[in-house]
Amino acid sequence: MLSKQQLFARCFGSGLWGGGGPKGHHQSVRAKSYKTMFEVKPYKMHRMEEGPPVIVECSRLQALKYYREMTTVRRLEAAANSLYKERFVRGFCHLYTGQEAVCVGIENAIT
Repeated sequence: MLSKQQLFARCFGSGLWGGGGPKGHHQSVRAKSYKTMFEVKPYKMHRMEEGPPVIVECSRLQALKYYREMTTVRRLEAAANSLYKERFVRGFCHLYTGQEAVCVGIENAIT
């Protein structure tokens, strides 16, 4: 039986939480803040006069934050899958692989 620390290390490795990226990575990310704009299709409204904006703005730092969150979710999915296949997780395991943008987008839209 694995200890909690061994299980955590096996699932997430040291790179995700322990600064496993290249040195100076975070400083270079914060150095410049570019923005881009996207035009989205208007939504059909039901009992609403006004919907979400049609033009959406996203900064480089926001995009990198979203990317990090999506890769974190992807790694969690991969870890859950391997633990399920090794029979550490009992019951049924429904994976969400490929849908990371859905949960990250909803979470960032409501907070």
